[in-house]
Parts: sequence; structure tokens; C-alpha cells
Amino acid sequence: MEVNAHNMHLFRLTAASCNPLATNQIIIVIMDIERILKTRENAIYYGIGEYQKDCFGWVGGNAPACFDDKYLSDKDNLYFYLTFQNPLNPNKQISIFTPEFDVALEYNTYPDCKLLLVEHELSSQSKSDRYKHPEIDEIYSIYEMSTEKDMPEKNCAIKFGGNVMPIQWGLDNDGKVVKDGNSFIFQINEICMKDISVFMAGCIYVYGKIEGNKATNPFVAYWEYS
Repeated sequence: MEVNAHNMHLFRLTAASCNPLATNQIIIVIMDIERILKTRENAIYYGIGEYQKDCFGWVGGNAPACFDDKYLSDKDNLYFYLTFQNPLNPNKQISIFTPEFDVALEYNTYPDCKLLLVEHELSSQSKSDRYKHPEIDEIYSIYEMSTEKDMPEKNCAIKFGGNVMPIQWGLDNDGKVVKDGNSFIFQINEICMKDISVFMAGCIYVYGKIEGNKATNPFVAYWEYS
């Protein structure tokens, strides 16, 4: 089974994806999208720490168990990088996979970036090392640190929402993606991940469509390195 990242939906405001507190959850989601992805006055910041079993957010290690029987690509070898719970839909996880480094580097810009984003049901870490990244020896849990304005990106592993923060000034990668009607959703700051440097202590940038109170079709648009 090949997964097309551009057809994945990141946020679903449907009763089927909510628990019995669906009405309250939908109100919270709408408020979060307004502050985080529309006015961009706030962002959600994540850090990494000692790995905790049965968590739904980690970097390194094995892919979520839901990928055990899935075939992600017939062209490139893909390796698991990280996963974390969708903060606007806690019933879902967002996972990132990357090809071999030479391929990832050659295709690191929009619209040809070969990093794969998949959104899926909650899933704990697999016992299978089928998608384990050969260059990542450590494994850390990902946890939410705070929701506030303008926290220094150098202090967080993931910044969800707010404004994009490039590390290669002058390339205007953001402008090229926005020109096609896409909006910034989150970025991954590898420089804040101890012992992990798959992307040369770089940053991964995820975009999608924001229409009304929904953000859909997320994809990894590009990555930069320091």
C-alpha cells in the first residue's frame, strides 16, 4: 500500500473522531486554530526527554505499530523519523518518514521534497524495526512544553503554529510555498534534539491548506540546514 502524503488530512472536526465531549472539543479546536494558525499570536511548543513506554510521541526507535503491514513507497527506502499526537485532534498522530540522506538532500525543496508525512490513528511503538532509521541510535519521548507567544525556537523540538522561522535566510522557501495557496502549520527543530542529526541540525517545515476552521492536506514542503 503506497501512501500519498498530499491526500492525508491532518485535522478532522467530525463526531466520529471525538470522544463523548465532542462539542467542547470542537470549540477548543476552533479556538486553537484561530490563535495558532490564523492570527498566529500563539504556538504550541514541544521538547524531548527520556523515553516513556506507551506514549504517542517519540523521535527515533521504531515506527508506530500501525505501519507494520503498510508499504510506504515503491521508489525510495523510507525510514521513520518521529511521531507525535496531533494537538488539535488528540485521537490522531502525525508521523514523519525520510528517504536515504542523499535523496533527502537532493530533493529538499518545494515542490519536490521527498519527506513523507502520514496522519493516522493512535498507535504505540512497533516491536518491528522494519522502518527504524539506521542513523538514529537514541529514542526520546516528545512532550508539550507550553502554549505561548514567541518562545525561542532554539529551545523547542517542535513549534506548532505561529510564524515560520527559517534558518537559511535569503532562500525564501516559505514564500514559494505560500504562493501556491499553502499555509505554515509546524516546524521540527532538529538542533534541539540531543544526539540526533539526520538533517544536519536543520529544520523541517510542514504546510497545508487552512480553510475556515479546518487545516487539511498537510505535507512536508522543504527542509533547511544550518
